[in-house]
Order: sequence, then structure tokens, then C-alpha cells
Amino acid sequence: MAKEESSGLHYIREKVNKFIEYSIDNISYIRQDELDRFPETQNELSRVNQEIEDLDAVTEQARKEYEKFRASLLDTSLSSSTEIGTDDYNRGAHLLKMLTTFEERKKDLEEQEGILSSEVDRIQKLMSASVEMANKFRLALRVMGADMEELDTSSGTDVQSLVNAYRIAERESMSLARDLHDGPAQKLASAVLLVELVERMIKSGDIEKALEELHQITDQVREALWDTRSFLLRLNPKGLEYGLDLALKRFIDQIRIISDTEVVLNSKGDFSVLSLPQRSNIFKIVHQAVMNAVQKGKARKVQIFLNGGRKTLHARIIDDGAGFEVEEAIRQAKERGSFGLMNMEERTRIAGGSIKIESSPGKGTHISLEIPVSEADLF
Repeated sequence: MAKEESSGLHYIREKVNKFIEYSIDNISYIRQDELDRFPETQNELSRVNQEIEDLDAVTEQARKEYEKFRASLLDTSLSSSTEIGTDDYNRGAHLLKMLTTFEERKKDLEEQEGILSSEVDRIQKLMSASVEMANKFRLALRVMGADMEELDTSSGTDVQSLVNAYRIAERESMSLARDLHDGPAQKLASAVLLVELVERMIKSGDIEKALEELHQITDQVREALWDTRSFLLRLNPKGLEYGLDLALKRFIDQIRIISDTEVVLNSKGDFSVLSLPQRSNIFKIVHQAVMNAVQKGKARKVQIFLNGGRKTLHARIIDDGAGFEVEEAIRQAKERGSFGLMNMEERTRIAGGSIKIESSPGKGTHISLEIPVSEADLF
């Protein structure tokens, strides 16, 4: 009977896996199709914006000519010695017709601009949503790929740990997608627009202004490059295979590039007993704590204390930043979809450890955690 149930579960799991894989393929196809259309739509929007800008200039010139003509016509009509001829009326009618044509054309262009802007926004939202959806399906695929027969369903502990791990991975995928969109993607998009602006400046002969904009482009691309490297470090910390402390030292080196915050690592003890998954888990907890201190707390100094033992790892992260009310911060984070503190707590619990977060406004933050190194880790 148990064998029949097991066979049935495997059959269901295979069917679900195939459905998920099919859904991922479809999402990828839709995203690629929209991705192919995006540059064309964006270029058309840029062209329409440029035409509106050019049309504004000629419309303003035509309006000035028409107003000048009307003033001249008024002077002529008040003069008893000069008569208004047919040519004058024809010229006035021609100027008015030009002005009306320009205004109608601008109205048409503004309608096109609205449609194209909506289309660009729609494609951007769809691409972002497709990445998020595909990540969720991939995470589901990983969970479905786990060997359910090895889980201790009688206690429910491993099942709950797996659920918590899935929840963390889903949050971090959403966070990464949001950070990529708000960070390097925005900076690179801005750089592309600036390149187009520089091209127009060079064509118009404004070389000095073009050089100023080129410096700004360089800064934005460098920032986008650093952001990208930072995201890669979050996904796959370099040096973990050689030791937890080495990976943290490399992380600290990156912090020095973008921040004036002094980050100091004090480590002692034996970290060789940590498995690679355990190192990755601990690294991500410390990484989150330090980035919170640097970016949100505006700390001037952050101290990391690591003490590795044969059975337990002790860690403390202390900063002199702005501090916060812990419970209120967690509540607000949930409302805006930011789960850094919650992820730290859940990662610690999944590892079988404990974490304590102490902070108050104006008094910095003190985070301490203990993680057993002899227990298996689902990460």
C-alpha cells in the first residue's frame, strides 16, 4: 500500500514538474517577444518626443510671426493713408493656417506619445512580472525536486524548514528583481538617453556640453557596474569555498569602494567545520546586517565579530548608526515588501540557531547570533 502511494506521489510530482517547466518556457517566450519589441517602441517614443520638441519651436516662431502680422495690420487699418491689400489678407490667412496645422499636428503627436508611453510602461511591467513569475516557478520546481521520502513528516520539522527556505528564496528573488530594476537597469536606461542627447549636442557643435554629459554617463555606468557586482556577490559570494572569513573580507573591500563607513572584521576560531551551505547562510545573514547599517542606518563604523567553535558559531554585528524600533521596523518592512530582518531571523531558525536584534533610535544596532555547526542545513 505504501509503495502504491509512493508511486502515485511520484507520478503527480512528475506531472507537476512538466507543467511548471512548460509554464517557464511559455513565460520565457512571452518575455522574449516583448523584449524584442521594447527597443522599437522606445525608439518610436523618442522620435515622437523629438518631433514634439521641434514642432514646439516652429509653432512658437509661427505664432510670433502671426502676432507681428496682426499688429502690423492693426497699424495699417488705423492709418488713413494706407489701404489693406489682398496680399496682406492672404498672408494673414496663410500664417493662421500654418499655426492651426502645427497645433493640430502637435495634438496628434501628443496622443501618439501617450499611447507609446503606456506601451513602454506595459512592457516594462510585463517583463518585471515575468521575471518574478518565472523565479517563483523555478523555486517551485526546486521544491518539487526535493526527495520527499527523506523528509521526516512525522515531526513536520523538515517540512516547515523547507517551506521557510522557499519563502526566503521567493522574497530574495523579488527583492533582487526590484533592486535590479531600481538600480542598474534605471542607470543604464538613463545612460542610453544621455548618449542620444550627447549625439545631438555633437551634431549641433556644443562639444563642451557634450563632454560634461559624457562624464555623467561614465559615472552612471560605473555605478551600474558596481551594483551588478554587488548583486552577483549576493547570489554567489566569492571566496566561500576557501572560508567564511575570506568571503567577508572581500565583501568589506567592496563596501570601501562605495561608502565612507568603516567596516572591521574580528574573527577567531576554527571555521573549517562549516559546510559550504552553512557558510553561505551565515554570510547572507551578516551581509544583510552590514548593508542595513551602511545604507539605512548611515553608520560611521560597523564591527563584525566571529568566533568559530567545533560545535557553535557565535557572531555579533555592532554599528553606531541611526538605530530603529525593532518591532515597528519589521511592521513597516512588511507593508512595503522589504523582508531583510525577517529573512535574517528565518535563516537563523532554519540553521537551528538563535538571533537577537537590539536597537533603538539614535543608539545604533547590536545583532548577535548563535548557530550550531554540527547540524544539517537545508540550504
